[in-house]
Amino acid sequence: MSATMTANAFDFGVLKEEVHGSLVKNMDKISVATGVPAKYIYTEDNGVCNAKESDWLLHCRKYRQEGYGGLILTGTEFVHSPEEKMMVMGGKLIRNFIDARLVIVQELLEEMKDADIDSSDVLLIPNFFIAKKGTSLPDWQVNLLQGLLIKRLCQQNLTVLYVQSMEELKKAYGQSMHDHLIKNYSIL
Repeated sequence: MSATMTANAFDFGVLKEEVHGSLVKNMDKISVATGVPAKYIYTEDNGVCNAKESDWLLHCRKYRQEGYGGLILTGTEFVHSPEEKMMVMGGKLIRNFIDARLVIVQELLEEMKDADIDSSDVLLIPNFFIAKKGTSLPDWQVNLLQGLLIKRLCQQNLTVLYVQSMEELKKAYGQSMHDHLIKNYSIL
């Protein structure tokens, strides 16, 4: 990150040089590695996350210790899109030194072909399930995703998912996936 950008990152008042100096120094690399644009790491969320989402972020370390799987954002009526919400969430987590990564489901499935299982503390997937007529993942990919979620749960790693509709997910991804999510995730 250039000297000008480094100074600007601190100008927003969110990051403190004595605490976040190395984060800002490596912002470009961190942004690429985590999938979270730099601006979301060094700026406030400006109301993108609602009170329940912000509260979940504040307590996510506790939820991790208690064995929760994570958080599911649902619905279709958003002021801010699920991907913007997750970029903001990722930024908040990263600046609080929580290993977070944002990835789309297609990229995750590609990585899983190479047995590259994500081990970040918090994995954010803004398009985990979007209901579309006539399109669904093949069963083997649904099984891969459910296996990943189970493994992350067992390792006490949190996952934040966007699921447009839990009922539509049940039809497309099956009862087992639906039941796993209902049992192990907070749903907002």
